[in-house]
Amino acid sequence: SATKMNAFYIGLDNPVAASITGVRSDKTSVSMSGGGTINKAGKGTYTVRVSSPGEVNVNLTGTNEQGKKLNYSVPFRAKRIPDPVPKIGKQSGGGMRSGEFKAQGGLRAVLEDFLFDAKFTVNGYECTLARPGADLKIAGNNGGKYGGNTSRLIQQAQPGDVFYFDEIKATGPDGKKRKLPSIVFKIN
Repeated sequence: SATKMNAFYIGLDNPVAASITGVRSDKTSVSMSGGGTINKAGKGTYTVRVSSPGEVNVNLTGTNEQGKKLNYSVPFRAKRIPDPVPKIGKQSGGGMRSGEFKAQGGLRAVLEDFLFDAKFTVNGYECTLARPGADLKIAGNNGGKYGGNTSRLIQQAQPGDVFYFDEIKATGPDGKKRKLPSIVFKIN
């Protein structure tokens, strides 16, 4: 049985408990088929790592006290970690006061309602300041933390401004770079 859910996530250590009723743990052998690796973590517990989406199987074999050989194969789904939500502070867009907006350190990629402790790293994004009656100001940013021109744009924030964060790219534990949806902030 999976100790978190009935799916394994690519790039994460997925904890699993595996046993056969009536068979001692030292008489049970556990393996994987369909793509992935399984390593013993403790008595009856294992860690599964998968690398591509699809179905995988955890296979158990063992011999009970009467000498009968037992075999089981349990299917699981290998899935990608869901896309994170880009956020500034605790918000993924909407209205924010200028002082609060200026006090933020950068853009984060947050996995919401995900059972594992998985982290995404923001690789970069484009920040656009739209001020009524003025030309757009655009700055590219490497990484999640505000830097250089982006930091200067953020410090100009005043009520009525709109900030667009586009072309947001982040990398997760699976090592794959993802493009995240744009977010928009209206400064109050």
